[in-house]
Amino acid sequence: MAENFTRKGYISESLEYLMKYLKEIYINKIYAFTFTNNTGSIKVLEKKGFILLKNITIGKRDASIYCLTIGRGENMELGLGKNEVRLTSHDPRWKLEFEIIKNEIIQNTDIAPDNIEHIGSTSIPGIDAKPIID
Repeated sequence: MAENFTRKGYISESLEYLMKYLKEIYINKIYAFTFTNNTGSIKVLEKKGFILLKNITIGKRDASIYCLTIGRGENMELGLGKNEVRLTSHDPRWKLEFEIIKNEIIQNTDIAPDNIEHIGSTSIPGIDAKPIID
């Protein structure tokens, strides 16, 4: 982007519309790539909820891959707001959600599949739990 268009919120606003549109058409994951010296892009991605998946090197340049999951599990209560404490009735889809997360970890890290386990109250069928996948 040309320098005279930077720091005006265009990327943030565009990303917001893109995320809304992708959710409407049931696409639940966005990957973003940026060079690590591009602090403006990194701030926008993190502000929008993207999570750093992996740092890589391309040639002699350091880069990062970010990911955002949107719209997954419609009507499934998952996640808590800041300083929020709440229990939710068990949702059998939590097991599937864990498997999705586990596959993402396997694909994007060097962690062995046997070292990734679903723990915490969401892993126990039939009990109320904080809607957080551990």
